[in-house]
Amino acid sequence: MRFTTLGTGTISLSPGRSCAGYILESPGVRLLVDCGSGVTRRLAELGIEWQTITHVALSHFHIDHHGDLPTLIFAWKYGFLPSRTLPVEIIGPPGTKALLERLSAAYGEWLLAPGFPVSIREVTPADVVELPGHMKLRVHPVPHTPESVAYSFERVGRRIVYTGDTGPSDALAAWAYGCDLLVCECSLPREMSIPEHLTPEQCGELAAAAAPKHLALTHFYPPVEDVDIHSIVGVRYAGPVTLAGRLRLDETDPKGRAAIETLRAHGTDPGAIVVPSPAVQTGQQGTYVFVVKADQTVEMRSVNVARVRGGETVIKDGVKPGETVVTDGHLRLVPGSHISVKPAAGAEKATS
Repeated sequence: MRFTTLGTGTISLSPGRSCAGYILESPGVRLLVDCGSGVTRRLAELGIEWQTITHVALSHFHIDHHGDLPTLIFAWKYGFLPSRTLPVEIIGPPGTKALLERLSAAYGEWLLAPGFPVSIREVTPADVVELPGHMKLRVHPVPHTPESVAYSFERVGRRIVYTGDTGPSDALAAWAYGCDLLVCECSLPREMSIPEHLTPEQCGELAAAAAPKHLALTHFYPPVEDVDIHSIVGVRYAGPVTLAGRLRLDETDPKGRAAIETLRAHGTDPGAIVVPSPAVQTGQQGTYVFVVKADQTVEMRSVNVARVRGGETVIKDGVKPGETVVTDGHLRLVPGSHISVKPAAGAEKATS
C-alpha cells in the first residue's frame, strides 16, 4: 500500500497547505481519503492518475474534508476523452447519502448521475468492507462531530490508520494499536486546545498508547507550526515521527547525504552556506530550498518565489526568522528580513 498526503492543512487557509486529502494506492484500488479544497489541484500537481480513482472515503461532513468532491466528479465527467466509464464508490459514515443528495440538489443531477456508475456505501463500526486486492476497510467513531470516523486500511499483514479529525480518545488508541502507520491530526498548540482536536502533547499520548511503527502528523492550523512539534511529541512517543507535507533530507539518499555533508562542512550561519544544485530544485510542484531550522534539523521546503531584475529569484515566503536558507547563489530572502543569505565565493561557477 502507498499512502500519499495531498492536503495537510485546515480551513484556516494556508499558502503552503491544502485542505484535507490523501490517496491510498494498492493493486486494484486507488482510494481518495477526504477531498477538501485544493485536493484536486494537488492530484494534478503530483502527477497522480486522478482519472482512475476507484473509491472516495469521507471521514465526516465538514466542508474542508469534502469541498472538492463536486469538482472531482465534474472533472471525471467532462475533463478528459474518452469519457469515464469506470464506476466509483463513495464511502462514508451514515448520512453520506443524504450529504451527496444535498450537493446534487445544489449543483445538479449530474453529481449523482455523471454518465458513469456512482454508488454510495455507508459504513458503521460493525462493518468490514472488502475492497479489491485483499484490502479490508474498517471505521471507528471519533470525538469530533456526531458522524466522524477514523479509517483502518489493512492488506497482507500491513495496516494504516487515519484518525480524521478527532479529539483525545482512549478507544481510538486501543483500536489503532500496533498499526504500521498512524496518520494523526495535530491541529492546535496546547494554549488553543479544544475537545474536538488534538495538540502535539495529545498526539504524543495517543501514539504512546497506540504504539504505531510510524507516526505521521497532519491537519495543521498555522499556530501549531510555531511550536516544536517533534520535541513535544518525542517526550511521549519514542518512535519515528513525520510532519506530513514537509520533505526532510534523507541520509540514505545520495542527494540528501551530499547536502547534509555540505551543511556540516560550512556550519549554519546565515550568509555562509552554499550548496550547489540540486540543493535548489525547480519542478512542477514549485521551487524547493533546504532550510536549516533553529533546532538544527534540516527540511527541504517549498517556497514561493518572484523573479527580479538580472534573473535573480527572490524567496517571498516559506522561511521564518531564525532559519537559514541553503542556496545555490540564485535565491535570496525578500528585502526587509533580518535573515540574509549570500553566495559564497565561487558559487556562481558551481551552479552555472
